[in-house]
Formats: sequence, structure tokens, C-alpha cells
Amino acid sequence: MDTAKAIIEGIFWRMNEAGHYWEELGFAIQTVRFSDLSWGIKAQKR
Repeated sequence: MDTAKAIIEGIFWRMNEAGHYWEELGFAIQTVRFSDLSWGIKAQKR
């Protein structure tokens, strides 16, 4: 997949949208931004 097209379509940002679903399932979500395009995501069962 073309990277620029994927960014425009928001493919890389869908985890942010899904965070509340993980929380409803009993997970604590933590994100850390390392740079403009680099994120770390941690999902831990409560």
C-alpha cells in the first residue's frame, strides 16, 4: 500500500478510535508519542 495514501485515509490512526472499545472490554489503554508519526500503544487487562 502506498504510505502517503494510507496516511490520508487514516489507516494508521484507527487504534485511537478503537481505544474505547478496548476499555469496554476491561483493558486500560496507554499511548506514548515518540515522534510525529510514531506511537506506542499498551493495552493491559485490568
